[in-house]
Amino acid sequence: MGGVIGTILISHLGDFGRFILVVQGMTVLATCARDVYTISFNLPAIAPILKKVPRVILSILATAAIIGVAIPASKSFISAVTGFLSLIGYYAGASVTVFLTEYIYFRKADPKSFDPAIWNDGKALPSGLSALGAVVVSWAFIIPSMHHPWYVGPIAKKTGDLGFELAVVVVAFLSYVVLRTAEIRYRGRL
Repeated sequence: MGGVIGTILISHLGDFGRFILVVQGMTVLATCARDVYTISFNLPAIAPILKKVPRVILSILATAAIIGVAIPASKSFISAVTGFLSLIGYYAGASVTVFLTEYIYFRKADPKSFDPAIWNDGKALPSGLSALGAVVVSWAFIIPSMHHPWYVGPIAKKTGDLGFELAVVVVAFLSYVVLRTAEIRYRGRL
């Protein structure tokens, strides 16, 4: 892909096209730096034991993982990116549905319902299990409803790709309402 863009820019714009390619190259570095920083920052949040590991080491490991994924993916870049972005779209849709449901339905769109004093107190915060459960349940409906070159689900064979619409909007919303209501009853608070 880069070769095609380079050929077009240089053949039509000459030296200015070369300049644009250099600027594009710099933006790739900035994007990768952001990703490495994000990974090294979020890993200790997911696994607290990693707080003992220096961030430089986590950054090096993140870079190695990115390179390890990028090399095989570069052999079929367009299909790899398309497939990966499609899966992210399903996950992101389910997550956004859960976040909006929590804010609009359970917290009545009131920013004051969030207590900033408890941001770092895991026992005072919601467990997150209902959100995780809703996203996992939605995948049970996404998989049979998805239509991709590498997999076509039984529902998708008859109707087309309805994974996002059916599972993310309907199932994530309904399952989160049920699971979060049960969590609130069990814990006795939001």
